[in-house]
Amino acid sequence: MPKLICAHSLGCHAASDGTNHKIGPDLAHIYNRPIASATGYNYSEGLKNISGSWSVKNLDSFLTNPQAFAAGNKMQINGIREASDRTALIQYMQSLGTN
Repeated sequence: MPKLICAHSLGCHAASDGTNHKIGPDLAHIYNRPIASATGYNYSEGLKNISGSWSVKNLDSFLTNPQAFAAGNKMQINGIREASDRTALIQYMQSLGTN
């Protein structure tokens, strides 16, 4: 994963046990986890209203344009433009375990 994306992601998200939240939710075990379901994290109404799980398709859509995926969410970036960067980030999230 590109260092800039990794540094930016880990500045806002922990990747430890799934409950160590920062500005954003802990990313451990995010892959296939129901959307907006990490215990102890206060999700936006926009994400709470999305059904499904964090599949490759949903992660890619969210990372491409977070506000189009779920209006009003707390993600502080406009999206990751390069598909290869999104793929690398999704692969990293998959490596953190599944739900």
